[in-house]
Amino acid sequence: MINFILKARTSGNYDVEKNAVSVSENVADIGIYHELFHMSSSVVKEKKKYSGFHQTDFKTNLGREINEGYTELLTNRYFPSLNLSSIAYQYEAFVAERLEQIVGREKMQSLYLNANLKGLIDELS
Repeated sequence: MINFILKARTSGNYDVEKNAVSVSENVADIGIYHELFHMSSSVVKEKKKYSGFHQTDFKTNLGREINEGYTELLTNRYFPSLNLSSIAYQYEAFVAERLEQIVGREKMQSLYLNANLKGLIDELS
């Protein structure tokens, strides 16, 4: 997969519809944690896919980059001893952390884990 902002390759993917994780063999031991955060925050409802702050259907594709940034932030936060920091979502994680400072850590994590982009937007409003 390619990160749209930095055009860097990422190490894995989580397919919401198939409920399946795939990671590159050479980085599977670190990429899996990022993808498992995606899995823990994903659901399909009424033909729409929700994954953390990312929402997609046939008409819309919202929140992908903030979702990747916050997923990266959580991965680095909860698995610090693995030195997982990558350059793929460094900028996105920086922005997500600043948003978290505004919203509050507990609230932001709850919104992410409940795939609630609208709630994040409402909080920031």
